[in-house]
Amino acid sequence: MCSQHSEVYRALHELLEAGIVKRDKIKKEGSKYQEIAVYYLRDKDKANAYLKLVKADLDRYQGLLNFALKENFS
Repeated sequence: MCSQHSEVYRALHELLEAGIVKRDKIKKEGSKYQEIAVYYLRDKDKANAYLKLVKADLDRYQGLLNFALKENFS
C-alpha cells in the first residue's frame, strides 16, 4: 500500500509544478501543532486541459490492451 501513497503524492507534486493545484496547510482540529496539507484547484482551465490529456491517454491504453487481448487470447 505504501507505493500507492507515494504515487498519489508524486501526482500531486506534478500538478503543483504544473500550476493546476495549490497546497495550503491548516491546523488539525483539536491540535495545537499538527498541520494537515490541503490541495485546492488553482486553475480550472489547466485542470480541464490536463483531464482531456489523461482521458486521451487512457483511451489509447484501452485500445492497446484490447488489441493485445484480441491477438493473444482469441
